[in-house]
Amino acid sequence: MDGCGLELENGVRRSYHNLLATILDGIAVYSKPQTSDRQTLVSTYLLHLLDCQWQDYDFTLISDLQLPEFLIHSAVKSCSSEQGTTLEKGERLETFEHEDEMMQLYVLQMAYLEKWKAEASPEAALEAIGDTKESRLFFVCKMAASSPQPETSGITCAGCSTSDTHEWYHDLDCSERLDLCKTCFFGNGDNRPGTYSTEHRFQAIDRQFGTCAGCGLVIISHRFKSQTRKDHSLCLGCFRKEEAQGHAGDSWLVYSITEQPEKGQTNKYFTTDPACCVAFAYKDGFKQTVESRSDLSVYNTRHAWTLFSSICLFVATHVNNSQTGAPSRSTGLLLAQCIQLLGYMLKAALVGRLEDAEKSTREPPKDEKKADIVATEGASPTSAGGAHDGKIVEATPSAGGAHDGKIVEATPSAGGAHD
Repeated sequence: MDGCGLELENGVRRSYHNLLATILDGIAVYSKPQTSDRQTLVSTYLLHLLDCQWQDYDFTLISDLQLPEFLIHSAVKSCSSEQGTTLEKGERLETFEHEDEMMQLYVLQMAYLEKWKAEASPEAALEAIGDTKESRLFFVCKMAASSPQPETSGITCAGCSTSDTHEWYHDLDCSERLDLCKTCFFGNGDNRPGTYSTEHRFQAIDRQFGTCAGCGLVIISHRFKSQTRKDHSLCLGCFRKEEAQGHAGDSWLVYSITEQPEKGQTNKYFTTDPACCVAFAYKDGFKQTVESRSDLSVYNTRHAWTLFSSICLFVATHVNNSQTGAPSRSTGLLLAQCIQLLGYMLKAALVGRLEDAEKSTREPPKDEKKADIVATEGASPTSAGGAHDGKIVEATPSAGGAHDGKIVEATPSAGGAHD
């Protein structure tokens, strides 16, 4: 707006201020759960309008509309829905898809696991277990889970002979053990061995998909990820075992094993990859209806944090800029509000409860004092008794020019009354 005339600039600015106030009123209208999608959309529009270069005469607008509080509240509200919010109890699930086959395989794998523990080496264990389709699958799941580095897993691609990968595709129907890396499995078939058949089914095995906290094997059945215990996932068999013992009362996020159809030169295969699986919440035998966090909500979180930081830096720069002289009382109060909001957020982060942080941005804790701003224009930094209290001080420069109105960090006086 530079050079276009003060009158025109003021008119545009007033219209801008009125537009922001109107949109904030609209966001309040869409505060109910059933209109949350509309609120997210309108918030996105408002955040883009707030992405501007602030001027000194915008302090009144920032303060009147309580923009720092709105921005940090928007960021916290989006973060608190990251894991989803359970809305209501859904259908009862007596069994999961492929459960009978998975449980039969689980019983065999647990028997193999006992023999594995009794032997001194993997080779001896494999010989004791015997060479069957099920034992080969168990061996790959066990070796993939036991080796911290892919190249030491003992699994080699039958196509390109590599062992430096964490993702394997195991042939479930071959008469011999056949494992392919991801490149050879999804490739054009040039590196596939003679025993390979396009009619065979494969099982995707990837340690990164999840390792069972119960049996220690890479999960190839439904994966049950606890929502209350960190890094705690179970395979279907171990989950049913915990459930029978009454220890599976957590909320779980279930990744269902999926059957990917044959496509082009790629065989049909089973996987528990979260990118391919249908995930749903599960608790106490019921499938839960969950409100997912949208991509737009994630975008708003990051944008709101950025804008809040921008306002904080703008206000702090203005307060500490010696060329502007002593800051006004409203500017000091605005800076104190930003610092107070950050303090509440840091406290909430320490206790790990975002809902407490969201509440604290609206209702400051009663047991905490609000920021005490001392506005003493024309006063010196010290009181009559010479005891500085270390708070934000608004003062005009003294005769000696020793104080420039910045936030001062004083040492205790002789009286020792520094707080």
